[in-house]
Amino acid sequence: MTTDTHQVLSEVGRFRIDYEVFINAPVERTFRALVEEPHLYWTHTWSENPHSIILEPRIGGRFFEQFDESGNGVLYGTVEMILPPYRLRYSGNVGMLKAVHFIFDLELEEKDGGTLLREVTLAAGDVSQKMIANMLAGSAEVYEGKLKALLEGGQA
Repeated sequence: MTTDTHQVLSEVGRFRIDYEVFINAPVERTFRALVEEPHLYWTHTWSENPHSIILEPRIGGRFFEQFDESGNGVLYGTVEMILPPYRLRYSGNVGMLKAVHFIFDLELEEKDGGTLLREVTLAAGDVSQKMIANMLAGSAEVYEGKLKALLEGGQA
């Protein structure tokens, strides 16, 4: 039995989201928070009370949620590029149950005494309009709702 590859590929959904937010904090501090403090701003967890949320800031480093001390958890993605304090790219399925792969590319730019954070999200796989809307809302919640509040107000 043969499969028409063109037909299979045409059924794969994909999308791109461009998101940006200005954060009134130095670019170095913003980058440090992104890579060293994801437990303070990352809201999309699998467990109600994760043991830890860790981003290993190196090529091949994991971005993951650990459920308990025994190491159970979920891998969100793998670091593909890190150029402190201006660029972080990671990819993975961020713990989705569906067959979908994401690339998150974050660029930080010094602007007006603060940081302009730009996130480009690319996805391919089993995606829907609802997923796209949820991803956009999720970016706003993580970066504008939590990270910005953490860096500008001292708490998330």
